[in-house]
Amino acid sequence: LHESIDGLKINPEGVYVDLTFGSGGHSQEIFKKLKGGKLIAFDHDEETKQNSINDKRFVFVHGNFRFFKNFLLYLGFKKVHGVLA
Repeated sequence: LHESIDGLKINPEGVYVDLTFGSGGHSQEIFKKLKGGKLIAFDHDEETKQNSINDKRFVFVHGNFRFFKNFLLYLGFKKVHGVLA
């Protein structure tokens, strides 16, 4: 877990994507390092939404991550600082 997060070299103001949100463990760790940045998490399983982070800097996308580029553009994100797959 920590090796993956450390490898992202989190910019506190950056935009990050978790393509396999699941129970939210990795997302929670990324989120702890963000100040004004955004975290967008994807999961096709609707039940994982219950693990969402209740904060305006967090966006949960219920959908298949293979379309993540389209979702990001739709949400207004043209650039991200890191992707966790």
